[in-house]
Amino acid sequence: MSLVLIGFKKSGKTTIGKLLAEKAKVAFYDTDHVALKLYEEESVVLESCYEIACKYGEKYFRNLETKSINYLQFRKKPMVVATGGGALLKEENISLLRNLGKLIYLKWPIEIIEKRIFLFREKTYFVKNGSLVSNFANIFSKRCSIFEKEADLILDCQGKTEKQILESLSNSCNITDSEWVYKNVK
Repeated sequence: MSLVLIGFKKSGKTTIGKLLAEKAKVAFYDTDHVALKLYEEESVVLESCYEIACKYGEKYFRNLETKSINYLQFRKKPMVVATGGGALLKEENISLLRNLGKLIYLKWPIEIIEKRIFLFREKTYFVKNGSLVSNFANIFSKRCSIFEKEADLILDCQGKTEKQILESLSNSCNITDSEWVYKNVK
């Protein structure tokens, strides 16, 4: 059984996931990175998730994301997985991720996510002409509702450092003999 980190873009899934995997001595996978690798193998072109979605559309990218989650189904050892912020928009992905392990939602308020999106200055379809898209609050709300509904554990990250978030996760999940033992989940 593995831990699957879910949450909005820039919620720290990859950063915390790497730290947690290192602490637990298990493998770490980021579904966006796996998707990019699969895309690169098919097309022999190196592009970002944003570029792929712009070039081929969101549906194409979501299908690529599903392929990346399917790819992880064949790993038999425990792992930590960080998902893309929109991975749970596709019902099939939710089932596949549940098959991998427990879903842990890294919850942040919209104000923090907005600041991080601008701070990192990477291309995203949430920013047009230097401003957040007008329906950003609706997108955020819709996705957060899905995260809360599907999560086995919700970790409120507001006001916490990376170290405190890692400690909270470590306290909620014990690791013995490379098996995850869960406490405080649904």
